[in-house]
Amino acid sequence: MSLSSPAARLRNMLVNRVGKKIVAVGRNYKEHAAEMGDFSKQEAPLIFIKPTTSYVTAPGPILIPKYMKCHYEVELGVVISKTVTDVDPELAMDSVAGYLCAIDVTARNVQQVAKDKGLPWTVSKGCDTFTPISDLIPKSKVPDEQILFGQGLELYLKVNGEEKQRDFTSNMIWPIPQLISYISSVITLQEGDVILT
Repeated sequence: MSLSSPAARLRNMLVNRVGKKIVAVGRNYKEHAAEMGDFSKQEAPLIFIKPTTSYVTAPGPILIPKYMKCHYEVELGVVISKTVTDVDPELAMDSVAGYLCAIDVTARNVQQVAKDKGLPWTVSKGCDTFTPISDLIPKSKVPDEQILFGQGLELYLKVNGEEKQRDFTSNMIWPIPQLISYISSVITLQEGDVILT
């Protein structure tokens, strides 16, 4: 990845200087929700915040503390283009600047201890380098219809050449417009913020 490319410069501007938060959505893909033992659609999306210090771009490595046992999930990152509060789902896609391919790294052993104690998952999800991201893909390159209808976008993850995950955006329990609408109803979204679907 060339850090001098226009997409990389825009991504760096959005993420490094403007974006204030990463809002991640848990258990939003049907297969993963079933893996986690919870396939039923909840009343609202399960959201959590990751710090922007968890971003890492290629060729930077993912740094894993020795005591952590990590799991990786490929995510479509939705980059927000403007400030939105309580936006209607029908208008939500107007607030999208583009997309990132991202990985949500989780220290499952740390997360399980936190869950068992009823504590937040912040340490298990928010370590430095626990959110690798690609260059920004401008919205003009990915029409709404491609993401929202039919099979959707295909997302897959390989670790050292071995496929670990493959899914389609059509398998989201909460589609992007509903996510933006719900999140913006409780947390104002700002330019450069990223939603991990």
